[in-house]
Amino acid sequence: MLAVVPPLLVATVIARYGLNVPMRDQWRFAPHVIEFFSGDYTFERLWRPSGDHRVALPRAVMLGLAGWTRWDVRAEMWFDFALAVGSLGVLGDLARRTLWG
Repeated sequence: MLAVVPPLLVATVIARYGLNVPMRDQWRFAPHVIEFFSGDYTFERLWRPSGDHRVALPRAVMLGLAGWTRWDVRAEMWFDFALAVGSLGVLGDLARRTLWG
């Protein structure tokens, strides 16, 4: 039962203090969102490297989420939270099946 406490605390912090304002490196994503909403976004822009690596899949997911929520940063927070809780559930299930087989 104590394992539920940390995710509940994180959910409480997101619900209480989450603001719909881009933070830190999210501002570098703003030109992508503007081009996406204006209809000028191309595959070349999606595939363009960011530093030393390409982040096409995360960028595509973020653009899809931004289009769905009109770039509500709180929705990104909840999406990341759900992804983390889901990953934790999958890892817990894997550990259960591996250790108690």
